[in-house]
Amino acid sequence: MKVRNPLEDVVCVVTNYAFSAEADELKRALSESFETVLIDNSSPLAPKLADEILPNLRYPGLWNAAVRLAQQRNRKWLLFIASDVVVDDVTGLANSVRDAIDDSRVGIYTASLDASSRLAYPACFQKGSGGLRECFVCEGFFFLARLKVLAPIYPIDLDRNKYGWGIDALACYWTYRKGLKVVVDDRVTIHHPAAIHEIPVEMAQQQSRQYLSRHVMEFIEWCGPEALKSRNGGFKERARLAVLRLKWRLSIQN
Repeated sequence: MKVRNPLEDVVCVVTNYAFSAEADELKRALSESFETVLIDNSSPLAPKLADEILPNLRYPGLWNAAVRLAQQRNRKWLLFIASDVVVDDVTGLANSVRDAIDDSRVGIYTASLDASSRLAYPACFQKGSGGLRECFVCEGFFFLARLKVLAPIYPIDLDRNKYGWGIDALACYWTYRKGLKVVVDDRVTIHHPAAIHEIPVEMAQQQSRQYLSRHVMEFIEWCGPEALKSRNGGFKERARLAVLRLKWRLSIQN
């Protein structure tokens, strides 16, 4: 009797704009372990291995397309990777993904980021723990997620959130609402380079605040960058964060 490969529950989607050579290389490498689809956001020079070319609707368009592809394939998990992410150890990643999907507590998984990476959430930096640790939020450019935690926010309204800010936190919020956890893996380290594409930051921030509900904003305040930095602060600050966490957990039960 054939033993079922747990990675058959995963579809990997490489998303690209203007990193076409890197996107092709990622698809080649990841296809050795995962069913891998490459989608492109109308790059000036499209990847040679692109499976689908989309109109350029920025990150939310790629996110929506990736979830759609996973749903169409009836997969339980989506592995989303932006094409500028560097993955040196695909075999190690595949082994760690197997561990994550076998853990019933995990809703979203991410590899850790090396010290030179660009990121929003410091908890995702490599910490040398040697395994999985809870990080509460993870980056939008690389994640493995159960489809059931993405379904409540799919599709992203492109009119209300043109630039995609906050989608990562929103997915993590729903992970905890589903009784699951967000974890980072210190056994596998990836790299995310500095940005080369500029967006209007103030507009993106304004849209994000309008798009996210009060509960999600509380969640971000509790586990986002500033909160993470202040957890080593004094008793009053730790108490404030504990109260905020309690309020948030009580609110999502209603």
